[in-house]
Amino acid sequence: MPRRGCAGDPAGGWRTAGPAERVGTPDTEHGYAAAAAALGAAPATVRRLLAGMAPSEAWDRLQAGEHPADPAGRFRTRACSDVPHRVAEACARTETRVVLLGDPGYPAMLAGDLEAPAVLFVTGDAAASAAADGPGRARVAVVGTRAPSSTGTQVAWALGEQLADTGVTVVSGLARGIDAAAHGGALASGGAPVVGVLGAAVDAPLAPADARLRAQVAAGGVLLSEVPPGVPSSRWMFAVRNRLMAAAAHAVVVVESHASGGSLHTVRAALRRGVVLCAVPGSVHSPSSSGSNSVLVDGRARAVRDGADVLAIIRNEDRGVPGMRLSAGVSGRSEAEAAAGVSGRSEAEAAAGVSGRSKAETAARASGRSEVSGRSGGGAAAGVSGRWGAEPAAGVSGRPGGEVAAGVPNRSESPAAGGGSGVSPRVSDAARAVLAALDGEPATVDRVALRCSRPLGAVALGLEQLADAGLATHEHGWWTRVAPVRRR
Repeated sequence: MPRRGCAGDPAGGWRTAGPAERVGTPDTEHGYAAAAAALGAAPATVRRLLAGMAPSEAWDRLQAGEHPADPAGRFRTRACSDVPHRVAEACARTETRVVLLGDPGYPAMLAGDLEAPAVLFVTGDAAASAAADGPGRARVAVVGTRAPSSTGTQVAWALGEQLADTGVTVVSGLARGIDAAAHGGALASGGAPVVGVLGAAVDAPLAPADARLRAQVAAGGVLLSEVPPGVPSSRWMFAVRNRLMAAAAHAVVVVESHASGGSLHTVRAALRRGVVLCAVPGSVHSPSSSGSNSVLVDGRARAVRDGADVLAIIRNEDRGVPGMRLSAGVSGRSEAEAAAGVSGRSEAEAAAGVSGRSKAETAARASGRSEVSGRSGGGAAAGVSGRWGAEPAAGVSGRPGGEVAAGVPNRSESPAAGGGSGVSPRVSDAARAVLAALDGEPATVDRVALRCSRPLGAVALGLEQLADAGLATHEHGWWTRVAPVRRR
């Protein structure tokens, strides 16, 4: 089938760094897969475009307007014949490798994830990349606000440095603030390779300081992106990529997050995957700690102060890290202290996972008795003063008892939310139509309304029902379909 050329710039405007030598037609399967990833589709859509056929066949069918995953021909006008050329040139210029799900070189840390990218663009030192992904290598994602306090910055830097000192790979998103501080500490240590998960292309324009950090991470580890070099990114990609940080890590640590901070995307992704969630307690008067404090109060995260606390939790987790190899301890703590997780805690306190709580308090939390701090009914089970016994024992504020006891917000125990088939009976037929319109690609309310041809009010109501059922989530006005939980 002849491949169609077209005028214009279908991918939204390509960036170049001066004249690039023209390369031959990238007629490999990797070349066509990379071109499909350059069309501006969401990762879930890219997976559908490449599912069940060779990338070259998928590309031909996209150009012909005959692809079953693109019945409306949304990507036909973008699938121009020069797109594979441009992607190949940009990958060569930036020394970026294209790996497909199932390739021997695909990162094992992501390969088993339910939402693993079909196409991944990898930049960095090959040996460091293999080391970061190797068996026995513990990986911890450190996330948080872009506008941290000075204390938050210091804690994130120390966490990165302490974890890397023991041979733990620090995973982060290279955003300003907490992410950058954690990677800065890990790079200063030099004890382990680092992983940066980008929400944009590896050559996306950055401020000088941010560009330097990106280059340092590439030199001392690996950069992963779902966006090909030279292709502009969309704002929603930064939220979508956060799932990869959770998928790549054995534990996620939140060091300061605002109540609606972007790092809470990573929190939700970690909870859906059963990844250990930790948070550093912050001042109750600091807005930058409101989100991270909330996940502690709700019982979704474990309190940590430094790298030793995180390592103790990883060691004691059932999931663990098979064959985990660590260097010397952190912060001069004894082995007994590290095993307990926090200096000065008793074994009973460490087992309870809460600093300073008595055995009676711990038992009350487990049984739902009201013997602690004058709480009534099942308030002790919820772990928050003034909450009533009708609430779940997991400590989720204001949520009906039929919701998940694990403390995951906005998720019901319906088969759809729990990884089985079907949709919660609480979801109306209108909401089901809205769910189909989300189609795995983030969108605003008005765009969803256009897709399903329904009034804005009905769409807004449907989206709220989907959020209550754990089937959709939103951040800063963008709605995203939530994948079913996959137990590992």
